[in-house]
Amino acid sequence: MKKFLLVSLGIFYKYVNGVPHVFLQKREAEGTLKGKLEFPGGKIKLGESPVDAVIRELKEEVNIDVDAKDVALFKMAQHEYPETNVILYSYVIKKSVDLKDWYPVDLNADYLNNIPEANHEIFKDLEKFFGKDETKFRSFENSLWHTS
Repeated sequence: MKKFLLVSLGIFYKYVNGVPHVFLQKREAEGTLKGKLEFPGGKIKLGESPVDAVIRELKEEVNIDVDAKDVALFKMAQHEYPETNVILYSYVIKKSVDLKDWYPVDLNADYLNNIPEANHEIFKDLEKFFGKDETKFRSFENSLWHTS
């Protein structure tokens, strides 16, 4: 029987010259995903909420403190690997951060060949929501945090 793995991940975003970018980090841990580019995040601990998990993981992985008010659910996704079913809770993070490795949200970008399979669906939706129009995305962003 396949095991289920619950994971929370955080999506930091910004616009660079009008083009949406997201932060990705290279996975250092051993295993099949070593060397892959991925959003910061990790396993949800027993008794932990997905929001608490993403807040904890962002502190552990990129040393950034995030409050629950800065976190909005973007997408829940399920991906089946040969030995594991992964349930992903992906959150957009509304916080300006000074991180190094930003990648354009572009489904034709070469770096997408080096992300975990489970993240491909997230990128498709990111491109839909970010699009090429920053004004359209800002409207979506305002709806996430109920601002005008």
